[in-house]
Amino acid sequence: MKGTEPTEIKRTAADILQARATQLAEGLTNIASKGPPDLNAQYEEMQYFEEELNVNDFPQQVRYRICSRDVVGQICDLAEVGMSIKGTHCPQGKEPKEGERRLTILLEARDERQLKRAKDEILRIMKETIRQLAQQNRGGPQGRYKVT
Repeated sequence: MKGTEPTEIKRTAADILQARATQLAEGLTNIASKGPPDLNAQYEEMQYFEEELNVNDFPQQVRYRICSRDVVGQICDLAEVGMSIKGTHCPQGKEPKEGERRLTILLEARDERQLKRAKDEILRIMKETIRQLAQQNRGGPQGRYKVT
């Protein structure tokens, strides 16, 4: 077979538009044939986990530290959770007034791992603060003389 010299194919704007319209129509047909999106997949993405931690009965320094704005921001950034301080402190043995609740931390997350990471970080900070308090109290008052 012997070919001829190549010739330039001239396409008009109408031909180009027609070809593009055909491509778009085929794409829309493919999308329509797939059906509606899977609602179960969307539901799984919208899962929501929450947990309340009671911090009312811990020592004052621990409550202040865990409820401080810096620590709350640090935990929210680290674990990607929402963290809210709810209620007011009620002394041990007393019941809160009507309409009030004991001091709690509300954790909200989209994933169980995030929630666990936030709880672990809160517990770590609480243990660290309690350890610091114990070290401060262990030394006792330092005096010049020792009574025997």
